[in-house]
Amino acid sequence: MRSDLKKRSFMKEESINWHGNDQNPPRWEDLSCKFLVTTLKVDKPENGLCSESSLLEGDMFIAAGHSESVPLPEIPEGMAWHRLVDPALPFSGFFSNGGEPVI
Repeated sequence: MRSDLKKRSFMKEESINWHGNDQNPPRWEDLSCKFLVTTLKVDKPENGLCSESSLLEGDMFIAAGHSESVPLPEIPEGMAWHRLVDPALPFSGFFSNGGEPVI
C-alpha cells in the first residue's frame, strides 16, 4: 500500500473529494443518480493535504454500481491511468495483473 495513503486515524471530511460522473459535485438530492467517485487527498511532506495529480505518485478513484462512461481527469505527462479492478468483467478476470494503461 502507498505510504501516503496510510492513516493512523479515520479520514476526515477535508481528506476526501466527492464527484459525480462528470467530475462535478455529486447530485446528492437526485434519487436517480447511481454514480459516485471519491478522490482521496494524500499527505504532502509538510503535513498538508493535496489532490493535485502533478504533486502525487498517482490519484486513487473508486466507483461502483454499474458500467458508466466518465471523463478522467487530466494527468501530468509521463503518467497513465491504469485499470486495476473491473467488476464488469467475469469473476477472477476483473483483477488486473499488470495494470495495462487504459488511455
